[in-house]
Amino acid sequence: MFLDYLPHTLGVFLILLISLLITDFVFGTTYYVTGNIIEKHYIPSSSEVGVGTSINPSGQMGVVTTTSSSSEKFIIIIRTPEGEIINATSTSDLYFTLEKGDNVEAGIVIGRLTKIRHATKVTKKID
Repeated sequence: MFLDYLPHTLGVFLILLISLLITDFVFGTTYYVTGNIIEKHYIPSSSEVGVGTSINPSGQMGVVTTTSSSSEKFIIIIRTPEGEIINATSTSDLYFTLEKGDNVEAGIVIGRLTKIRHATKVTKKID
């Protein structure tokens, strides 16, 4: 009997969970930290294509093509004055103006309900 309602229950649960995470992020608290850049990493965009076989419900085999892609990433690793190491992202414009040892400010979004760190982004260089 319970198994009859399982797909509906899981659907409602997933909708509530996604709503919670979105609400947590949107109404999260942003706080700012400063620190020195200890590393910079650039990860270029990439895309991959794969080919495989599949069997449809009537038992016939077919060829399936899959693609995946990721955008370029600009990652900056910061050490705060307290010694905490923080991984942060950056815009491309800001990334290419920064060097190791530069002092920067990063904004960190902490979820209001879950207290999960959702995003960390370098906001500016401090002179």
